[in-house]
Amino acid sequence: MERRELVQNVFNGKAGDRVPIGFWWHFVEGSRHADGFYDNDIADRVIEGHKAMLKKFQPDLLKIMSDGFFCHPSIIENDVRRVEDLGKIQHITKDHPWVKKQIRVINEVLAETNGEVVAMYNMFSAVQQLRLYIEYILNDRAAYRALMIDHTAETMEALKIVEEDTNMLLDELKKNTKIDGIYYSVQMLQHEEADEEFHNKWIVPSDLVTLKKINENWEYNMLHICGYEHYHNNVRFYTQYPCKAYNWATHTDKIDMKEGKEIFEGHCVCGGFDNNAGTLIETGTIEELKAYTKEIIEHAGREGLIIGADCTIPPTIDVARLEAIRDAGRL
Repeated sequence: MERRELVQNVFNGKAGDRVPIGFWWHFVEGSRHADGFYDNDIADRVIEGHKAMLKKFQPDLLKIMSDGFFCHPSIIENDVRRVEDLGKIQHITKDHPWVKKQIRVINEVLAETNGEVVAMYNMFSAVQQLRLYIEYILNDRAAYRALMIDHTAETMEALKIVEEDTNMLLDELKKNTKIDGIYYSVQMLQHEEADEEFHNKWIVPSDLVTLKKINENWEYNMLHICGYEHYHNNVRFYTQYPCKAYNWATHTDKIDMKEGKEIFEGHCVCGGFDNNAGTLIETGTIEELKAYTKEIIEHAGREGLIIGADCTIPPTIDVARLEAIRDAGRL
């Protein structure tokens, strides 16, 4: 079975002649993940990184990385980190470099695949775009907490602009590229004040504005419930987020592939391996990787299963290790 047909079958809850794999990694260092709209070097590096990867490894499911374009440009240009900064978030147009460069990255990467794989593009929710700038790039967790907890209403009102522009970007990607879907990254706030009631009132409506547009534009979408750096999420909470496939931090949130299938009522699930450096995917022997893969498949069943990781894996991983995992999924 060809890779494209295989993955489409699995997204639809079926099984193929083997269990496909879905692993991805970054091509730009974390400190540069919001620099792409003004630094031309970033887009080139992302494109060349994908090309180099595709020369040595043929993925079953391709996730095109949005390295350099994690955050809305207005957040970056105006250094939005305080409540006084929120009014500086302004709309961009479809001709903005943030839009045009992402279209270019996608199209140049897709040109290398000859349409042989299902290809998703990475996208963050509006809340995540703000978090990634303040908490991840600036490393100012206190400032992010102040906005989200102490000034929730003002922050979420300002983020409506980011929601609208993200949807505009999604429409431009639909018109100008041939991607098959979106890998949509969401996450629960890691503050004790942000309980489920808080999330249902403030975060869910914002997240779903973007997810609704994603589902309108494409069929093969995956919801990524991000547990990067061991952030915790209530995986069951995301049953209210309709999507074709789901990916979460199985090792951080202690919910394996079988349980995930049950939670998401038979939808396609992706994962199984811890993504972090120093774990099995990086340090195990080939025999251990194969044995663990077979264990996941035997426990969860082949239908609607993609073997992957909790999040991005270290870029230094030897692709021979991924090939061993793929081989273990054959009938």
